[in-house]
Amino acid sequence: MGKVKDLVNNPQAVENVAKNVFKLADSDKNGFISLSELETLTRFIASECGSSTPSREDVFNVMLALDTNTDSKLSFEEFVPFVKEVLEVIASSGL
Repeated sequence: MGKVKDLVNNPQAVENVAKNVFKLADSDKNGFISLSELETLTRFIASECGSSTPSREDVFNVMLALDTNTDSKLSFEEFVPFVKEVLEVIASSGL
């Protein structure tokens, strides 16, 4: 738990994690995360953390919150806050 908490407090480390996750999530390698790719990623994260599977509506709401330029896809810059939030949840839950 301490390692994840330390990671969250290091912006460069969060960005490095985000880069790796972004590459994995961007399955069509177009440089953006689509709603479908975000759904796959959030379901994987929930499964790995033992959480309930997010609904498509939940994922859509996450996309709306993150997609600051409203182009219906996430750039890397829009994606980083999502990764940081996930890491913060993991750190606070002790996973």
